[in-house]
Amino acid sequence: MDKVNAKAELQKKILELEEENKRLKGVEALYQDLFDNIPLGCSVYTVLNDGSSGEDYIIRDYNRTSQEYEGKTLNEVVGKSFAELQPFLDHSSIIPVFQKVWETGVPDYYIIEANHNSHNNDYYENHIFKTANGELVSVYNNVTTTRNIEAALSESELQNRTLINSIPDLIWLKDLNGVYLSCNPTFERFFGAKESEIRGKTDYDFVDKELADFFRKNDKIAMEADKPCINEELLTFAVDGYTGLFETIKTPVKNGKDKAIGILGIARDITEYRNALDLLQEEQNRYRTAQEVGHVGNWEFNISENKFWASEEAKRIYGFNPDSLDFSVDEVEKCIPERERVHKVLEDLIDKNTPYNIEFEIHPVSGPESRYIHSIAEIIRDSDGAPLKVTGVIHDITDRRKSEVETRNLERQLRQSQKLESVGLLAGGIAHDFNNILSGIIGYTELSLDLAAPGSPLFKMLKQVLTASDRAKELVSQILAFARQSEDEVLPVRVDKVADEALKLMSSIIPATITIEQNINCDLSVMGNPVSIHQIFMNLCSNGAFAMKERPGVLKITLRRALQEDVKSYFAGEAAPNGALEIIVEDTGDGISPEIMDSLFDPYFTTKKYGEGSGMGLAVVHGITKSYGGVINVDSVPGKGASFHVFLPVTDLAGNAERVMKPKNAQGSEHILFVDDEVPVAMVGKALLEVLGYTVSAETSALKALEMFRKNPDGYDLVITDMTMPELTGNKLAAEMMAIRADIPVILFTGYSNIISAEESKAMGIKAFAHKPVKKNQLAELVRNVLDESKSDGSSLSNT
Repeated sequence: MDKVNAKAELQKKILELEEENKRLKGVEALYQDLFDNIPLGCSVYTVLNDGSSGEDYIIRDYNRTSQEYEGKTLNEVVGKSFAELQPFLDHSSIIPVFQKVWETGVPDYYIIEANHNSHNNDYYENHIFKTANGELVSVYNNVTTTRNIEAALSESELQNRTLINSIPDLIWLKDLNGVYLSCNPTFERFFGAKESEIRGKTDYDFVDKELADFFRKNDKIAMEADKPCINEELLTFAVDGYTGLFETIKTPVKNGKDKAIGILGIARDITEYRNALDLLQEEQNRYRTAQEVGHVGNWEFNISENKFWASEEAKRIYGFNPDSLDFSVDEVEKCIPERERVHKVLEDLIDKNTPYNIEFEIHPVSGPESRYIHSIAEIIRDSDGAPLKVTGVIHDITDRRKSEVETRNLERQLRQSQKLESVGLLAGGIAHDFNNILSGIIGYTELSLDLAAPGSPLFKMLKQVLTASDRAKELVSQILAFARQSEDEVLPVRVDKVADEALKLMSSIIPATITIEQNINCDLSVMGNPVSIHQIFMNLCSNGAFAMKERPGVLKITLRRALQEDVKSYFAGEAAPNGALEIIVEDTGDGISPEIMDSLFDPYFTTKKYGEGSGMGLAVVHGITKSYGGVINVDSVPGKGASFHVFLPVTDLAGNAERVMKPKNAQGSEHILFVDDEVPVAMVGKALLEVLGYTVSAETSALKALEMFRKNPDGYDLVITDMTMPELTGNKLAAEMMAIRADIPVILFTGYSNIISAEESKAMGIKAFAHKPVKKNQLAELVRNVLDESKSDGSSLSNT
């Protein structure tokens, strides 16, 4: 029984061993299968001796991947040592690792560069461990490709880093929380810290909160937009304090799954660029302003496209919208009345290279009805000489054209004024001598009349002499009037009242075929003399009536306040501070030819036949107008009549104030010193005053008269002196005498003087100012008034 049991037990164990054997064979088969098919090289070494050299490591097994790596079969490597199999490897770096693992049983790792069959650059990653039965196993993998990729990546990263570090822009990388991951050296200058000090920190660690908030705000804007965002930032570098304007681009950074992981920032200094843009804009503004101020525009004509381009000012001159991009040749030429002439000049420039320099009129599409422009152009050709485009400038010369017309008018007026000035100087000299002569003639004639029997032939002849002398005196006054030398008393005058009187007189003189139209309801006053202003109306109306004597016509007289633009045009500065009165006399006669326009106001110039006129009328009007600070202008078209415009400065004083003088007893007994360098004048003055009862001391030398007065200043009650004397002028003589005796009354006589006026004489203390010749009754009244008023209150007459 025991044997049976023992046998059964033995059979059971045999079966178990067989099963274990099968299992082990299966495990061995699995191990071998894994060993052979693992994609890693695997070598099993039996270690001899102390394992200190390559010959001590004998290959016991070598899997299929190792065979592929080495290019050898299993039979070719089993039983060989590591030294035999790997003669090209650096054993000095490998065997110590093998020995250490074999001695300690602690696995280790190394990478080695293998050189098989003179092939370089194969890299193997090795894991070494020791088995339980003391064998050494090396599991390795060919990582050449991986190493090459890593090396390439490392090289690329180095290149990129070098590139980024060399870029002058600020470059940085942050994570989603605003923590810095990296930056370039330029950014280091901004924060004043190294990259190693910046990494792991935020903006709040380096700049103030306000600026840090601004940075983070723009970070979030870029993240939310999920695209690059641009903004401008004013940045100050911590290293050197430089402040500049930077254009910043912030771009979200994503991983391979398109998920945002950070933000990349690039900031470029645009300070110089912006300054250049500002400078360019400023220059463009200056250029545009210069064109506007100078009314100069530039243009280009593209020949192939038949298109015009023009600057804003050029478009503005032509009346086009300055914002329009271009316009055609037809549109431009529609603005040019002489388009054929202008187009021909343009064609000659293109076809014949003829200079393009032309002035012409344009009718802008909007704005003023017409302008005048000066255009200059050049043609641009290609390398073969073919015309490409025409470029030029236009200058609005409308104002210059108007100025040229005005200049011609002013030159004409200047020539007229110069001629009258020359005549005036001559007339003044003649008037002085002639008035002295008349003074003697009139004075002695009046004395003779007192001696002649009334009604006698002598009395009648003396009366004729006196009448002729009065006419001569009036002729001298008229000469001085047109020569602007008249010293008539100037008062505020209501011109409409004078015009009414003159027109009533004219209506009885002019032919019935001429109709007078008047519009004189204007209450403006001017500073003048009623007689002189009356002469203006009479002469202008007579001139207009004569122009229409051959046929029926209309004479139109208008008074009005002058237009403000005319006042500005004709009067400079404060010449007419209260405005001006305009007298307009128009006729429907034959008009005035341009050839005689410059001579119109010359004295004695006339187109009338002999005996029809003296040629003094318009000259007198011109002289009176100028003497009152006014302007006269003529508009005329031959065959369509003429229009005379007289502009006189307006005064705010009331016009036509009458001065009432009390009648005086014309005789007296006072002692008068009479001074005149002309002997006849001195003698006749003495005689006339003595007839009136006065005691008279007459002297022809101003210096002797002064000496007489100096010796006996209280011996004289009145001094009458001539103005123009060779040794001492009358005003200076009066000043010397008044310096000796302040209350001595002085009357200043003159035949003609441009040295002193009535106002100036009054200002220096002279009691009266009168023109020669003076009749006996005028002299008597003047002397009596001065003497009586000087005795009563020291006042005097300003003029008589």
